[in-house]
Amino acid sequence: MGTVGEVLKTARLKKKLTIEDIVTRTNIRSFYIRAMENDQFEDLPQGDAYRRAFIKNYAQNVDLDLDEMLGLYEHSLEQRDLAGKGNEDDKSSGRKPGLNPAGIIVVILIALVVVVIASRRYQAPRNKKNSQEQVGREKVEPEKNTASIGRKEEEVSGKKVGEAAGMSLETAEVSGAAVSEPPALKLEGKALKDVSFTLRIDHLAPRTISLRAGELGEWGASEKFTLSLPDAGGIAWSLDRSEPQVLGNSGQFLENIVITKKQER
Repeated sequence: MGTVGEVLKTARLKKKLTIEDIVTRTNIRSFYIRAMENDQFEDLPQGDAYRRAFIKNYAQNVDLDLDEMLGLYEHSLEQRDLAGKGNEDDKSSGRKPGLNPAGIIVVILIALVVVVIASRRYQAPRNKKNSQEQVGREKVEPEKNTASIGRKEEEVSGKKVGEAAGMSLETAEVSGAAVSEPPALKLEGKALKDVSFTLRIDHLAPRTISLRAGELGEWGASEKFTLSLPDAGGIAWSLDRSEPQVLGNSGQFLENIVITKKQER
């Protein structure tokens, strides 16, 4: 039967349609159309739900069976997983020549013995010298202990002053702490079926969100929301408790839809 891309392309050519014709029918960019026809699904938006929605949208507009195309897509994923696992097994089974585990252990043991012997020879004269120095230090210790007592009293006094200053500083920081304000915009989305979409809040990085049928999501923003919907008819939106509405038709792909306080488009 061929791959997903081959079946889609064959169906398009059979209907004498160009890539631009498919772009007009599906509202999917030409870059993604070519990626599907070349079986380069990694070039589609991230997320398995996006890729399935793109394949269904394309297949529906060239009169192909949707379940059959999704099954063919599943088969292609399984084949890729098996191929990747085989490559990993080949790499893990290979051994570098000349590496003998027993020989390595022997070398390590010999090195440890050499290090221990050298360390003992070095420590013997050093211990003798240290014992001589210790005798000289014991004579000076009484004078140092007297000076140490005076320094400890100063440290205790200084610590109390520092703690008092630290307490007043912490109190000042708490009293001057800012209280966060509630978001200016509130967006609600109720899934009419299982859907995935990309949401960007203000100027933060976009993130992919998945909702099951009947599930309600809520988000807050200061200025705006930006949406990319692979299935525009799959979710109803409400801004600041307004009447819920869908932004497009079922299976329609919409990208970079901006929702602000003044308008919802």
